[in-house]
Amino acid sequence: MWSKSAGDEQAPLNIGTERARRTSGGFSFTNAHVAELKGRVGGMLLGYPILEAPNDDLNDLPAPIAPFVELEKHSGRDMVHQRTRCIR
Repeated sequence: MWSKSAGDEQAPLNIGTERARRTSGGFSFTNAHVAELKGRVGGMLLGYPILEAPNDDLNDLPAPIAPFVELEKHSGRDMVHQRTRCIR
């Protein structure tokens, strides 16, 4: 997913890690809530306010992100965007 942003010297996973470490923007650890199950990560919720709908072309986005951006385009000003990921 981060391959487009990664240069020759940087691994794509490192790009995602750097983005998650930010304290600003929607994709930030400050907006994440982690659920534990028996001492292990059981899932994660990422939620943040959408102040304005994005105007990205969905065809230019990585496949895992496009559906979320499509939902954001239909959101109102005060909607909260939530991305979830469950790990088994």
